[in-house]
Amino acid sequence: MLMQIIDFPNTLFTKFGQINIETAHRAPIEHRRIIQALKARDQDWASMEMRAHDEAIRRGQRKLGEVFKKNETQLSTEEL
Repeated sequence: MLMQIIDFPNTLFTKFGQINIETAHRAPIEHRRIIQALKARDQDWASMEMRAHDEAIRRGQRKLGEVFKKNETQLSTEEL
């Protein structure tokens, strides 16, 4: 499961063909912090790092969704 978490950006790219380049560089750093907290068996720290990482992903996906929506709108207006 840990490898699935670490490999998540690659999975997104494989499935959707894009990742949010602006935030992708932070993911490995965030993953390392989560792993450090887990190794330290610090539940509060791990929980905090995971929530911060989840929020970063949510914001990145929202931004990426806005880009897709904008592109779809442009394509549909060009077809008219």
